[in-house]
Amino acid sequence: MSAVEGPERILVVDDEPHMRDMMTMTLRADGYLVETASDGRQALSLLADHSFDLVITDLMMPDVSGLEVLAEVKKRLPTAEVILVTAYGSLESAVEALRQGAHDYLTKPFEPEQLSYSVQRTLLYRRMKLDQWHQVHVRNALIEAGQRIATALDQQEVLRTVLEAAIRVMPQVGLAAIYYQSDEGAEVRGMGLTGEGMIVEAPPLDETLAEALAHQQTVYQPDWRPSRDLAQIFDADGGKSRLIVPLLLTGARRGALTVAARRAEAFGDDHRQILAMLASQAAIALQNALLYAEARRVDELEVLYEAGQALNRTLDLQETLTTTLSIARSLTRASIGSVYLCRPEGEGHRITLVVTSGMEPSLSSADRQRSDEIARQVLTCAVEEARHLSEPVPGSSIVSEPVEADTPATGKPAIQTWLGVPLITGESPVGVLVLG
Repeated sequence: MSAVEGPERILVVDDEPHMRDMMTMTLRADGYLVETASDGRQALSLLADHSFDLVITDLMMPDVSGLEVLAEVKKRLPTAEVILVTAYGSLESAVEALRQGAHDYLTKPFEPEQLSYSVQRTLLYRRMKLDQWHQVHVRNALIEAGQRIATALDQQEVLRTVLEAAIRVMPQVGLAAIYYQSDEGAEVRGMGLTGEGMIVEAPPLDETLAEALAHQQTVYQPDWRPSRDLAQIFDADGGKSRLIVPLLLTGARRGALTVAARRAEAFGDDHRQILAMLASQAAIALQNALLYAEARRVDELEVLYEAGQALNRTLDLQETLTTTLSIARSLTRASIGSVYLCRPEGEGHRITLVVTSGMEPSLSSADRQRSDEIARQVLTCAVEEARHLSEPVPGSSIVSEPVEADTPATGKPAIQTWLGVPLITGESPVGVLVLG
């Protein structure tokens, strides 16, 4: 895997027109992209606005010398290399330039073949250095992702961490997606992440992806054509490429990790190995997250069973409401919960706070008011449903969207998200449960 793509860009700086023209013609014939500057001052201007892989500069120039150009290159383009061109009598200055970071020097006069050889050797050195840096970057990204994945038990966190790592270590990724089944015959779930870091729905399974998922195969499509529903992510010009590797989950579960690049033939064998390593880490973490979710469901069922037994043993209203509230907070991990009871009053209903549990002593007045408002909103919706439906829907609720709540003046944290659920008896609402 090379960190360098396409022909390298070279800046040629020399105040002698014939020397500048000779170097330009030679390098363009060798396939490089070449820009020229007639003196050091023009070179500094080009370096301020453009990026180059190599700068070839005369050492002795009026106003701005080659050493000053060298210093500016190292400042602005740390990965670029520099070749100094010097006259016979300034050899000591060339040696000094090497000490300051130039990679090579040429003594005038020289043949075009000497220039080609020096440039070829310098750019080969640069590629090797960049490839080494890229390998370290990929390795560190995989290690960091592995550490984050290994400590995650939430499925969504696992999926996002894997996708973020895939985008970091693979070239020009427009979309990364992960698919999995929680059990044999279960619905295939998934998550997508664009190259810009936006979470999106995983694209529907096409024939190739479905087959790769079913047979747990690695598939590379060097000239992949995305479907129309991906038009917002991929432009219609030219081919793209897609790489699919399996998630080797245990039992009958199936999974796949895919990356799609914005150009054709973007991936090589080394990319397959990297993505396979990431998929292996993802499979273990996802397996653990699925097992953890199953364990939590078992725990929740046990809590509900014990709650049912406890509620059947009491006829005291306060104890019943307190137990219900405690169970609801345990299952939802809410910081605070409140139960409101209501009774008909005239043409409306009167609602009263009966019991609160959690961070109630430190709750801000704004949060108290918000809890009361949600209770009234839920009650209004439940009453309307009772009037218009022969069988009210017990699951009716109001959930406020997560918001950046203001921190109270006391410095105590404000509630970020609220959930309100009506308490229904027969066809009539008798109260509201509010969690925050």
